[in-house]
Amino acid sequence: MNKVIPEHVEGSFMRNRKEAERPYLEEIKQVFKDIEKVYVPMFDHDIAIREGLEEYSQFLEKAELQNG
Repeated sequence: MNKVIPEHVEGSFMRNRKEAERPYLEEIKQVFKDIEKVYVPMFDHDIAIREGLEEYSQFLEKAELQNG
């Protein structure tokens, strides 16, 4: 899943967005419980140029697949 808001965010706007996101993430976990997933955090910048794609790729290389 892409652009998952980190657990610890600053500011009421981002905390509210995180709370709004929570039920959807739970639903995805339940519906796709038998499928491995990678949770990609929301980066503090758009992934639009080569350097951003390299950063994204490095994250995926280190990411652990999660069930449930």
